[in-house]
Amino acid sequence: MDLKIFVDTDADIRLMRRMRRDMEERGRTFAQVREQYSKPCGHARRVRRAVEALRDLIVPEVAESARARCDRGRLLQTLTAS
Repeated sequence: MDLKIFVDTDADIRLMRRMRRDMEERGRTFAQVREQYSKPCGHARRVRRAVEALRDLIVPEVAESARARCDRGRLLQTLTAS
């Protein structure tokens, strides 16, 4: 069985990861990262929504949330049903 899982991460965590990656791996300054992030980028939002729409299950990154417990239960039911 193929199962597509989308891990939903808060925007502030995504930003921090992007800042770290761009500064450490791509050699950008904080100002460059901030400037690029502040520009409207509809493409990234469209890609994220498209990927999210194709999922079978959304798992919030905060593993102890009520939504995560519910989705884990659904995942276990799905996996054990096959």
